[in-house]
Amino acid sequence: MKLTPDQVEVKSELREALIKHRAAILEASTGFGKTTLTAEILKTTQSAWFVVHRKRLFKDVERTLEREGIDYGYIAAGRPYVAGHKVYICMARTLANRIDDIPEPHLVVIDEAHNVAAKTYDKIVTKGNFRLLLTATPERSDGRGLGEYAPVMVSAPPMTWLIENKRLSPFRYFAPSNIDRKDLKKQGADFSNSSVDDAFQKSTIHGDCIEHYKKHADGVTALVFCHSIKAAQETAEQFIAAGIPAASLESSIGDDEGDEVCEALAAGNLQVVTSVNMVLEGYDLPAIGCVIWKRPTDSLIVSKQGNGRGLRYIEGKTCIILDLVGNYTRHGLPDRVIDWNLEGKKKRDTEANIAVRECKVCQACFSPAPECPECGAPVVVEERVIKQTKGELAEIKQHEMQERKKERGKAQTLDQLVQLGKDRGYKNPKFWALKVYKGRK
Repeated sequence: MKLTPDQVEVKSELREALIKHRAAILEASTGFGKTTLTAEILKTTQSAWFVVHRKRLFKDVERTLEREGIDYGYIAAGRPYVAGHKVYICMARTLANRIDDIPEPHLVVIDEAHNVAAKTYDKIVTKGNFRLLLTATPERSDGRGLGEYAPVMVSAPPMTWLIENKRLSPFRYFAPSNIDRKDLKKQGADFSNSSVDDAFQKSTIHGDCIEHYKKHADGVTALVFCHSIKAAQETAEQFIAAGIPAASLESSIGDDEGDEVCEALAAGNLQVVTSVNMVLEGYDLPAIGCVIWKRPTDSLIVSKQGNGRGLRYIEGKTCIILDLVGNYTRHGLPDRVIDWNLEGKKKRDTEANIAVRECKVCQACFSPAPECPECGAPVVVEERVIKQTKGELAEIKQHEMQERKKERGKAQTLDQLVQLGKDRGYKNPKFWALKVYKGRK
């Protein structure tokens, strides 16, 4: 498959980085073609491991290597190891268990490299003469960067560019502002299931999933992200009860059954699939035209990966994202340009800057303007820019988000920042205000 001009440019930068530093990170959004580009590099390498951590990703690499005519073998449970292949597709856990018995390769490629902090990778990342890490989100789940695994990062064109150039589908984003997030508590890298359950009990938005789906994306193939297996199963049952073909896809089901669910979704025999984490990576079905969030997440990685499932390009498609839990307030919209770096979260601005106007006549939401672009009604500017009808979803657009940053800039004193934090509903407004104030100093 011939590389596009932007892929050729990135490939050249990667080769130079690998020659100079022997290890590099490729940061590239969903839709850029990380696996295809890597296959071109593999054609000229002496030997390589292509390491993945999920069966679904394993199959995607297989298809790409077959298409490009690259000789490959397997290092994976249930598949015999045959010496002499140029490239080996490796399941991370199997490779880690057998690593002392297998010849070391010239190049090690690690897919979805934001998972590299797992102990499974401890032995793998020390092997090979060269190391290439692939990810759309170059940051570990604990917020640390990937600099300890590679000294340089090469970035592909951002998602905004991919959408403009028809490599990803455009999207429309709808979200509420009435979800109660004050009591959400962290457990590990994300919110605990029990605190999410408590938050849902205080919000009407949780029970309206099917209603909002029918209103904004009726008939569109959809993925629903839930916070627990129980919630995923219950949500699938609710869709079925409403006459919408649905199934849950989570870790409790076997690989064969999971494949059947995905095939049914691709064939149009299923309309909705609910899940927790199973479909975050490697489920690249262009037919998916709607992503629904019933899971609040504190993880930027989860947010970016999940939204990416609905953005695969089809001519004329516009992905509908229904954010029932207000994740955009933490992470911004899917095409938000993020200043990734090797050091991670502590070295970048993590706040999503969002501003929205709501039309009191037709409930349309849009960027700050003197009148509603939908019905022409004059806009009454209020102090709080996010104020939406209870239980309704309002459309959020990327260019509207800068207003929130301006609002923060107008708060000059520490007391003013604390008050702004309270107005925004931050769990610890004093801590946030002090952090912003010290950053200015």
